[in-house]
Amino acid sequence: ATRSDHGASELRDDLVEALRTGIQSFDCDVLDNTLGEFHEQKISSETIIDTYIPAVARLIGEAWCSDQMSFAEVTIGSARLQAIVRDLAPNISADTVNPLNTASVVIVVRDGEHHTLGAVIAANQLRRNGISVQLMIGAGDTEIVRTIAAKDFDVVAISASSGETVSTVSALIRSLRATFDKEIPIALGGSIVGMVDDLQARTGADIVTNETSEILQLCGLATQPMHAALPDVRG
Repeated sequence: ATRSDHGASELRDDLVEALRTGIQSFDCDVLDNTLGEFHEQKISSETIIDTYIPAVARLIGEAWCSDQMSFAEVTIGSARLQAIVRDLAPNISADTVNPLNTASVVIVVRDGEHHTLGAVIAANQLRRNGISVQLMIGAGDTEIVRTIAAKDFDVVAISASSGETVSTVSALIRSLRATFDKEIPIALGGSIVGMVDDLQARTGADIVTNETSEILQLCGLATQPMHAALPDVRG
């Protein structure tokens, strides 16, 4: 997971633990009550999405790695966290945030990968900054290349897990570049970051990052501090 200190002072350990308990409980009221506590404490939806959900994602990812949680438990917990993001996130579009901004980003999670939570959070953060975002989750490389070649994106962001190989990511990036009519920046993020040395040089990505603020910079936009853009839930 991205281990950023951004916003660490905002975290309340009791609420982090309550949220983790809520997503693991078979009683839906437990999670509803926890989210109600966030509301009573006047903790914004943005803070929950940017700070608390990534913190819980790290905890269940670590529990998976230490065999304290099963694959099924991690999968269910991740799905519930993603559902919270969906429910808390307003219906944001680039036009409503900044009608003069035409920057667009596609975030790609390749077929066979299960780490979709980070991509969903990153998309939410970018949309809140006026970026038009298309999420491609579970698509094969041929579909990814065809879709991106047919549209005019300003940035391509690939979210790759530690389970993916440098060769497969590099092959996708080479295929994308071969289809571009113009030079388009390609960003690489996800749990693969920090797991492989010289990742940028070995894959051909223009930037390797787990911070959506750096994606905004690629779009030529001013940035606001963002937190834990691409949390890693292994499994």
